[in-house]
Amino acid sequence: MILLDTDVCVEILRKNEKLIHRIEQWDDELAISFRTVTELYDGAERSSNPKKNCSLIGEFLLTIPIVHSEVVKASKLITGNWRHFQRFPNLVVENWMTI
Repeated sequence: MILLDTDVCVEILRKNEKLIHRIEQWDDELAISFRTVTELYDGAERSSNPKKNCSLIGEFLLTIPIVHSEVVKASKLITGNWRHFQRFPNLVVENWMTI
């Protein structure tokens, strides 16, 4: 299972075509954590258009499984903030934001 971090989800919501294409080519199961869901909604509520952004998030969440991070056994995390996760030595982190 591959987890998508919040910044990757934001780029999907912004319709980053290169990133979306790469994700569509991936064979492994993709998911997001419940923490990512809360971060997405927090950002939407603080945005200039909360209603529209919360609606976009709701539509996105219908397309991807949500897991509880304390029980997930992810093989890889996809993020643009890879430095945030360096303290987890057994977690494989990839930055797909630089494609």
